[in-house]
Amino acid sequence: ARLISYMEYHPLHIPAEPQRRTVERGYLRRLGVSLQPSRIWATAGLCALVFFVTVPLIAERALPGDTLYPVKVRFNEGLRSQLLFSPYEKMQWETRRVERRVAEARLLVQEGKLTKENEDTLEKTVRSHTDAFQAQLAELRESDATGATIAGVTVESALAIQSAVLDSELGAASSTEP
Repeated sequence: ARLISYMEYHPLHIPAEPQRRTVERGYLRRLGVSLQPSRIWATAGLCALVFFVTVPLIAERALPGDTLYPVKVRFNEGLRSQLLFSPYEKMQWETRRVERRVAEARLLVQEGKLTKENEDTLEKTVRSHTDAFQAQLAELRESDATGATIAGVTVESALAIQSAVLDSELGAASSTEP
């Protein structure tokens, strides 16, 4: 009887299921919205995914003068160049980058959007790609002189063709202007 009497006056409190923590702040509470930490992390993850995947994909279509052009040149192409290990691959990539800049210049000429600023931007990036190529070529000459010579001739011929095409398009564009 004493035990039952004690239990009646001192009941054992068993906590209910643990409640989820929610973050409710001012206007969100008035709207009836409660943010749970799991939703906050999911939203942050989605935003990171959009930023680090979607933005670089969209930036691949950017041209000089566009907002995302630096993302294309510095982030996307910089990341690609960091993933290459062989001097041949690096030289090939730098050649490809120069070809991309020439193609961008050609596209800007065709669209009539080649401004002095865009031209300066393209010139600076082509110069930096050419310098990187020359550095790789010097490194390759130390280990494989024949391969370096072949790579140098290949690049020079590719650049000569690209610059001839660009010059002809620039000439055609300037002759059609009033």
